Amino acid sequence: MALTKVIGSGIGTVTNQFADANLPAGSVIQVVTASHDSRVDSTSTSYADTGLTCNITPSSSSNKVMVIVSQNLGQDRGNADASGDCQLLRDSTSIYEMTTMSFIEAGGSSTAKNIVSNSITVLDSPSTTSQITYKTQLAVNTTSNSGTSRANWGGPSIMTLMEVVG
Repeated sequence: MALTKVIGSGIGTVTNQFADANLPAGSVIQVVTASHDSRVDSTSTSYADTGLTCNITPSSSSNKVMVIVSQNLGQDRGNADASGDCQLLRDSTSIYEMTTMSFIEAGGSSTAKNIVSNSITVLDSPSTTSQITYKTQLAVNTTSNSGTSRANWGGPSIMTLMEVVG
């Protein structure tokens, strides 16, 4: 394919037209992904890290970060229906929380194990150009049933971060 040189008066300058700062709002200018596939167990009602973390450094404080999480969660309970809690953090601040995810007893077994695929999508406004760490945490909703909440169970969990022009 031949290159064409455009010449003529009144054409103007095309300097830096494709720089990130010149892209329209809603343009995705950076994508980072992380995965974690080692199972993490929690028997505590306090949140514990699931091992799924991802970092991004926005190029402008007015840009947003789209956070997409697909994480396998589950409950291995001792003697009753059980539930767990999950949250998404930006650095140390919770920006999304899903509490009392029920894991209903399957097949009448008091020791049944259930896996659910947890999906989280959040458009975050971090207002910074410093590196940000996003991560998920898991907790048991109640310890009265001897349950164990599990993350990354039955397959890898994935987090995708996209910087979006604000």
